[in-house]
Amino acid sequence: MAEHIETLIQAGQAPRPPSAIVRVPRENGVGPASIAQERLCELQRAVPDLPFFNVLYAVRLTPAVEAACLERSINEIVRRHEILRTTFATVDGRCVQVIAPKLTVPLPFDDLRALPRLDKETTELDLIQNEVLHCFDLAQGPLLRARLLRLAEQEYLLLLCMHQAICDGWSLGVLAEELIALYDAFSGKEEPPLAPLAIQFADFAHWQRQWQSHREIVAQLEYWREQLGDPVAVMQLAKSAPRRTIDDLRTVRRTWTLPASLVEAAKRFSHEEGSTLFMVLVAALKTLLHLYLGRDDVRVATNVANRNRAGTKTLIGPLVNTVILRTNLGGDPGPREVMRRVRATTLAAFAHQDLPFQELAQMLERERRLKPRSLANIFILLQNDTLRPSLRSGHRLSLVEANPNMFLPLVTLTPFDVTLMLKESPDGLVGTCIYKPFSFRARAIDRLLRDFEEVLERMTTHPERPISEMRVSRNGLSNRK
Repeated sequence: MAEHIETLIQAGQAPRPPSAIVRVPRENGVGPASIAQERLCELQRAVPDLPFFNVLYAVRLTPAVEAACLERSINEIVRRHEILRTTFATVDGRCVQVIAPKLTVPLPFDDLRALPRLDKETTELDLIQNEVLHCFDLAQGPLLRARLLRLAEQEYLLLLCMHQAICDGWSLGVLAEELIALYDAFSGKEEPPLAPLAIQFADFAHWQRQWQSHREIVAQLEYWREQLGDPVAVMQLAKSAPRRTIDDLRTVRRTWTLPASLVEAAKRFSHEEGSTLFMVLVAALKTLLHLYLGRDDVRVATNVANRNRAGTKTLIGPLVNTVILRTNLGGDPGPREVMRRVRATTLAAFAHQDLPFQELAQMLERERRLKPRSLANIFILLQNDTLRPSLRSGHRLSLVEANPNMFLPLVTLTPFDVTLMLKESPDGLVGTCIYKPFSFRARAIDRLLRDFEEVLERMTTHPERPISEMRVSRNGLSNRK
């Protein structure tokens, strides 16, 4: 998603921001935490015994694996990336990164081959659950754990559990690329093939902390103030009630699949409109919210990779940022016109993606008494295929994703009432819906997912018809009589 949209932006929608990230001195291995890291540390310290921010990367490896070679490869990645040797402390009231000069991550090994099938499956699930539920100590570290399970003669499962303060979704792609390259080199008795990193995550954090001195990011603040300055009513599909703190900690998950035929139709539609599959999904969601609420001004949130500066694409670390996509659907447009508006909205938002969302939300709250939930309470994301090495041939190690849901925290602390996360698969788009039962009943979410598919189908089959011809009911969408 991000790479395609970045290409569209570079084609004339907006110039590349000029300020560069450079290496800065390390004072005894200590440097400022990024804005996102500081917030994550605050939240984790508030709930130290809850694994809200554990992310498990689980990948299946074939054929037979040399465990010692794999462990060496993992630790070479730890050596290359300071962020994997980082813990956190408070100095003079500020959150800082503490970078260890050296760190060795062990690779415990469990051989499950001799177990009966049911016992093997139970043991595998228990080991996975133990990893994801075991909390990290931000001050002591390490904030990365690894474990290798042997499931069969030619099949292994590698578990890499990390704290969100040191990684994001893009980081998995970087880690996977380097793991494959290093394993190939070490198992072939060759030198590591990876070029030294131009910058480290700590350099990004220092640069981000100086954002008020970067004129292009200050200009982005003015753009977002104009876009988000006035509040919109929070979307309600169920009866509202006074919200307690505990209500924001409870979430429920649903999984569903958009069929491959519909996804292919959506891709064709996106190509016709010079856009992306992600933009089509956003357009369908916004159309549905417009139909539900009768509101022209519709806002949803999404994540951006935030890696548009030199050196950032090869970093491991939490660079991801949140942006709000605001689109006006007034005038009863057809799907093609909705797509044009969403395309413009998305390109503009991605062209102004550098301002940290936490800073923006706090500023708007101070200036205009806006709560984050009034900016957007619905989130949508189309996840990239980060495990690209699995598509190549000739490697000594084949690496494939084990389970998309393993890449999500088991429990989620989120400001959004509904989160839709989609990922391409051979069967279509596999979706995970995370929602807060305080805000939505299960039947309302079922209706939302069903109607989302119906709207997407109508958009691709009748792109010229006004969206007013769609009607949302308990039975889905139907033409108005």
